[in-house]
Amino acid sequence: MAKKETTLQTLYRLTIMVGTLSVGSLGAYQYGPPAEDVAQGINQAVAMVRERLELEPAELAAPAAAQPIAAAASPEAPRFDTAVAPVAFEQDTVSQIGPDSRLPGAIVEPWGDDGLQRASIAIPGPLGDRRMDAVGATPTEALERLASKAEAAGLR
Repeated sequence: MAKKETTLQTLYRLTIMVGTLSVGSLGAYQYGPPAEDVAQGINQAVAMVRERLELEPAELAAPAAAQPIAAAASPEAPRFDTAVAPVAFEQDTVSQIGPDSRLPGAIVEPWGDDGLQRASIAIPGPLGDRRMDAVGATPTEALERLASKAEAAGLR
């Protein structure tokens, strides 16, 4: 006769799963690639799909009403949903801070819908890059907070 799982065991397992997912997502956010690198990878994948399907960019990005996909046996049937557009990040929303900054290589970009600014920097180290970021109401305030955070960590 098999042992029946108790409610406490189920809750314990659920807690472990949620904790593992939380730690994994925080690690991906902290140590994962920046959005620009992800956008470049997505654009390369879209280019490979276009090349493979031999489509013009206008055909792939053309907005169309959602249509049911025809049977795969039909040669005229589309192999993808034409309503899906490629992902592109606007490069003009990210501004590089000049070399006269206290943190060369820092990037300031809009963050959220409240008009906040996020300053971030990747500091090279012997075990890989260490990413730091700070949020402020203005780009200058975000940079000041990032500089004080870097000083507190002993990285400047």
